[in-house]
Amino acid sequence: MTVSEAEDIVREHYDKAVLNEEEFFEVTEALKFIIEEKNDPYCMIQLSGFYRENKDYELAYKYSEMARQLDYLWAYSCVADILYEGLLGAPDYKKAFEYYSYDYEKEGRIRAGLYIAYMYRDGSYVEKNYDKYKALIKELYPKVNKDAEAYPKYQDAEIPEVYYELASILVAENHKDSAVTLLLNAKAYLAQRMTYNLVGSYILLMHSIVDKLYELTAPDNSTLDIYDLFYILNKPSKVSFKYNNNLYRVESIVEDNMLVIKFGSKWYRNINEFFSNAAIDEKYISEIYEKINDISIGCL
Repeated sequence: MTVSEAEDIVREHYDKAVLNEEEFFEVTEALKFIIEEKNDPYCMIQLSGFYRENKDYELAYKYSEMARQLDYLWAYSCVADILYEGLLGAPDYKKAFEYYSYDYEKEGRIRAGLYIAYMYRDGSYVEKNYDKYKALIKELYPKVNKDAEAYPKYQDAEIPEVYYELASILVAENHKDSAVTLLLNAKAYLAQRMTYNLVGSYILLMHSIVDKLYELTAPDNSTLDIYDLFYILNKPSKVSFKYNNNLYRVESIVEDNMLVIKFGSKWYRNINEFFSNAAIDEKYISEIYEKINDISIGCL
C-alpha cells in the first residue's frame, strides 16, 4: 500500500454514516499506515475519531494524545472531550478545562469555547456562573453564524450546538420568535451532519432540539420531516411516509407501561433507538431523510 492509496481508502469511507466491520478495519489500517509513514497529527485525530465512534476509548485517547504531544491544537480539545466525558473512568474536569482553554486561547476553536461554556453552566471544575456561560455562547454565535453563511454545507462546525444553547438563552430572555428560528436552523444543520455521522450524542441533541422547538410552536403538518417523529411519537401515535414512492408505517405503542416503537416488523425500545438503528434498503433513516416525504399522522 502507498500513502496515496491509503488516503483514497480514507476518503472513500469518511462520509459514511455507519461503517461495517470490514470498512472499519480498512479505514483504520489505512490511517495507521499514513501515521507510520508521515507522523501526520491530522490523521491521528481522524483515527481517534473512528475509534471513539467504535467505543474503543483507550485507542481514541492514544491517538488524540499522540497528536496533542505534537502540539497539534485540535488535539487539545479531542483529548479534553474524552476527559470531560469520563470515557476512561471518572471525568477529569480540571485537565479538560485547561486543554479547552488552551485551544480556545490559541485557536479560538468553537468547540473548545462551547465546552468551557458548559462547564460554567454546570459548575464542572469552575464555579457555576450563568453569566459567563451566557456571555461565551453569545460570543460564539457570530463565529458559527459566519461559518454558516460562508459554508452552508459545513456541517461539522458546532453550529447546531451553539444555536441550541443560544435559543435556550433567548427563551429565558422572552425572545421566543428568535429562538424558534435558531432551533429550526439547528435542526436543519444537524440533519445534514447525521447523513454521514450517526452517533448517539447527535441523536440526543436532535431530540432536545425538536422537544424545545415544539415547546415554543406547533408542528406544521404540511412541512413535517422525519425528525419530527421525536415529537409526534412521544405518545401513542401512527405515522406513514413515503420513500422511493413506497409507503412505510411507524407507530408508538404502550407495551408493559412503556412506549415502544414499531417499524414494519421490527420493534425499538424508544425513539432514540429507532433513529440509531432503523433502516430502509440497508440505508439508515438519517442517510435518506431528505428523500422521505408525504409524512402523515394517524393514517394507518
